[in-house]
Amino acid sequence: MKFVLKGYMEKQPDLNIEMRAILVDWMVEVQENFELNHETLYLAVKLVDHFLSKAVCMRETLQLLGSTAILIAAKFDVSILHHFCMDFVLPDPFPYPAWSL
Repeated sequence: MKFVLKGYMEKQPDLNIEMRAILVDWMVEVQENFELNHETLYLAVKLVDHFLSKAVCMRETLQLLGSTAILIAAKFDVSILHHFCMDFVLPDPFPYPAWSL
């Protein structure tokens, strides 16, 4: 396979594979709650993995990374973007300001 990412979690000093799994579980819940296409979820997870392979992410910003990846992936599916964007950015409790996305 051409786009397989290997060993990128070892480069993360503040994260481990279980934390990534929890993030992906949360992303699946978001995908189900907002009725996003499965492809949107797959792209979002791939974006997270690619980011983690290139940059260090602290555990405090891991959910922000997942949120941003979902919004970027949803941009490819314009039909659903308007439907959930503001609800997604402003759920309670969302620990980050909307501008941080």
